[in-house]
Amino acid sequence: MRSYTPHPALLDISEEGPNILIRQAHQLLTFVRTQFKWFTRLPVLLILLLAVPSPISHAVIEGGGRLLGFEEPSLATLIGVAMLFLILERAIVIEDEIVQLTESGPLRVDQGKGKLDERLLNQVGKVHHVDILQFTGFAMGDFLGEVANHQPTARVRLLLCHPERAKTFDEDWVDGNTERQVHVGRIYATIDKVEMLERDYKNRGFNFDVDIRYYRVMPSVSAVILDDKKVNLGWYRYFPDDEKPKVMRIEGHSSATITGSGELGDPLVSFGRAQFDALWKTGEPVRSNARTDQDLSNEQTVLPRIET
Repeated sequence: MRSYTPHPALLDISEEGPNILIRQAHQLLTFVRTQFKWFTRLPVLLILLLAVPSPISHAVIEGGGRLLGFEEPSLATLIGVAMLFLILERAIVIEDEIVQLTESGPLRVDQGKGKLDERLLNQVGKVHHVDILQFTGFAMGDFLGEVANHQPTARVRLLLCHPERAKTFDEDWVDGNTERQVHVGRIYATIDKVEMLERDYKNRGFNFDVDIRYYRVMPSVSAVILDDKKVNLGWYRYFPDDEKPKVMRIEGHSSATITGSGELGDPLVSFGRAQFDALWKTGEPVRSNARTDQDLSNEQTVLPRIET
């Protein structure tokens, strides 16, 4: 059995890394653009107010026109300026809609799960129900943090592969520090992250709660379902190692993913919902994260080895 010591960042899913900086920069840009759109709307609102004849409106038109450099200002002149602002505002709105349609249209295919947060985060602020089906859940840390931050009252359910099943994959991949099989360590790290979020938001007065269960069947599909309106689906593939045929490998993080919503995404949502519900019904509640590998080996349920 070979020993493998991962980089600490791989086992600490609370490490947000450079992705959080990119996301914050994007949020700042979105905020600036939104404020600028409102700025372009102000002249139009002002002209509507000034359209009502009164001594005040006449004085404002006179002063505003001279401020803009017009020798003989009039309401018509200011309306023309306001229309230019309105055209600029419409151009920004149309551009935003095109970008949103391009990045999060009804169907989107990506290579790997790296775009998961980007595809789903724009829905987090409005979500009420989140169902997550994963192998270890290792990549879900930041996403769950965003759900807790924007919608701490959302109902969240998380399905993870049972550690006893997970350790049958990549059996020779062991953390040299803990002597624990890496997939098992990642499952426990995910649960640690969830428990940390629950404690943190409870201290803030929010009842953020994640219901976690284990499934024991062979992992096949990953899914993140938001309010049965939007879904991200991926797949796991397992295969024997070329040099060690008795060692079964599993891959999923680099597999293609599909994000779907709307009428075109309904079949994908239904597919993900059916898979999640079937595993949830037979899932085992996570009793405690304080269990060790020895505790797992003492359980009565023994999973068969994967033969090649």
